[in-house]
Amino acid sequence: MINEVLARPPLILSNSNETPNANIITAINQLHMVTSSKVFGTIKASNFNKISPELTIGEKFGKIKAIVSDCGLASSYIVPSPIKVLGKKTLSSEPEYYSFLISYAWEDDTKKYWVNLMSIL
Repeated sequence: MINEVLARPPLILSNSNETPNANIITAINQLHMVTSSKVFGTIKASNFNKISPELTIGEKFGKIKAIVSDCGLASSYIVPSPIKVLGKKTLSSEPEYYSFLISYAWEDDTKKYWVNLMSIL
């Protein structure tokens, strides 16, 4: 029987530095490093709005406020969140942060499983 153990570095988001958290596109692109992962995080609304596309439907237009993506192997959700910084008063009803969840399964798992299974048989 063949036992295969793989260790890949996890995706790490910083609690003390905004740069890794603000670069959500970079974080999503780094997910190929993991076999299976669920990433929860927050991004400042001001940083998200810089990369968020404009949506125009008829007379109405504005920034996209929620993104839901599912492409089979990965799905991601970015939604407005009521998270507020403790002790900070805000004058706006708009959320200061967006929450995001990225769920990813690397397709190589299935291939390795079948290769190992076939070598056993």
